Amino acid sequence: MKELTLKEIQEDVFQILLTFDQFCKNNDLTYRLAGGTLLGAIRHKGFIPWDDDMDFAMFREDYDKLCEIAPRYFTEPYFFQNVYTDKKYVHGHAQIRNSYTTGILSVEERQNKEFNQGIFIDLFVLENVSNDVQVVEKQRMNCDVLKQFIVETTDGREFEWPEDFEIPEELKENLSTDNCWKYIDDMFRSVKEKDADKVAPLNFIFDTEKRIRDRHMYDETIWMDFEYLKMPVPAGYDAYLTNRYGDYMTPQNVSNTHGGVIFDTEMDYKEYLSKLKCNE
Repeated sequence: MKELTLKEIQEDVFQILLTFDQFCKNNDLTYRLAGGTLLGAIRHKGFIPWDDDMDFAMFREDYDKLCEIAPRYFTEPYFFQNVYTDKKYVHGHAQIRNSYTTGILSVEERQNKEFNQGIFIDLFVLENVSNDVQVVEKQRMNCDVLKQFIVETTDGREFEWPEDFEIPEELKENLSTDNCWKYIDDMFRSVKEKDADKVAPLNFIFDTEKRIRDRHMYDETIWMDFEYLKMPVPAGYDAYLTNRYGDYMTPQNVSNTHGGVIFDTEMDYKEYLSKLKCNE
C-alpha cells in the first residue's frame, strides 16, 4: 500500500465535499459544518492539521430530501450511502463515498464488513429533541436496542432481546432490519419543532450532553473560510464548540469519534479487503 500524506487524504475528502456542495446548491438544500470540520473552520480556516474527514449537519426536512434524490445523483466513483442504499451498512447517518478508494475504519478492518468502504464525508441529521424527558428516554431505549438487533442480525448472529424491552407494535409482524430503521426514522420525525427547544444527531449517537444544542444557534448562517471556499457555519458556533470541546481555540491532538482509518487513494476498498483476506 502506498504511503500517503495527510494532505493527500484531505484532498480526496475535499473533492467529495465539492461534489456534495454543488448538489446542495442545485437542489436548494441547506447544510452547515459540524464537529471537527466546524472547529477547523473557526480555528484553522480549513482542515484541522491532523483531521482526515469532514462532518456536515442538516435538519430533518433537508436530510429527508437529500436521501430521496441523492442516490440518483451520486454516480461512480461516488456513492450515496445510508441504511437503505447499502443494506449491510449499519450506521445511523449518511455518507458519501469514493468507491475507487479505501477508507476503512481500523476497528472494522478484519470484521468482513460488506458495505462500501471508500473514503468518505459524514452527513448527520439534526433531530428534534423532545422537551418531554420521558419521550427522550423511551427513544433512547428503542434506538439502542433496535440498533443492536440490526447490527447482530446483519452480522448473522442471534440477538437476545432484553427482558425489559417490549418490541414496538409496528414491528411485531415484520421485524426486518429495513423496518427497524424506518421505525427509528419515524420515531424521530414524530417530534415536532414546536415541542423541541433543542436538536441533536440522535440517529448517529444518542448523546444528549456533548451533542445536544439549542436549535436557535442555527437561526442564522454565516459564511467562513475553509481552505479556498466560503462555507456555511451556524451563527451560534461559539456555544456549540464550547459545549463540545471546552476551550476550543487551544489545539489538542485527540482522536475523532470514528478512531483510526486505513486510507488508500489509489486502491479501491474491495481490492484492499481481497488482499487482506489472501494474506490471512
